[in-house]
Amino acid sequence: MKIVKFKILSFYSLLISAILYILGYSTSCTKEYGSPQPMYGVAASKYVVIGTVKSDDSLNQPIQNIKVTMLNNVTTSNSTGNYHAESQEFSQNNTYPLKFEDVDGTANGEYLTKDTTVTFQNNITQINLDVKLKPK
Repeated sequence: MKIVKFKILSFYSLLISAILYILGYSTSCTKEYGSPQPMYGVAASKYVVIGTVKSDDSLNQPIQNIKVTMLNNVTTSNSTGNYHAESQEFSQNNTYPLKFEDVDGTANGEYLTKDTTVTFQNNITQINLDVKLKPK
């Protein structure tokens, strides 16, 4: 009798595992590209960098359409040179690369690309960073 019960329970366990696998529970916590998605109860923070992009010359004017990249998140500066870059990540990493790149050609002048990093410390999740780009 014990052997029959064991076989029935083993069959039900195998059946439930197969159904859960078919429904996709084995991969439900991962992104399409890369690391796992934060789920309920996971410490994740939204890090924000805001500022203005200006020319590093005597005019010191705001530059629009500068591509700002923070990890995989991309934004562009508006007509007043302001930008807002953000990334929501697990809280273990607090240093992020930022790249400022002129992608519109000669429309508003040509500027050199600038790479920099920002570090978030002491539970600060927003940094103001004004950037000056040198003309080519």
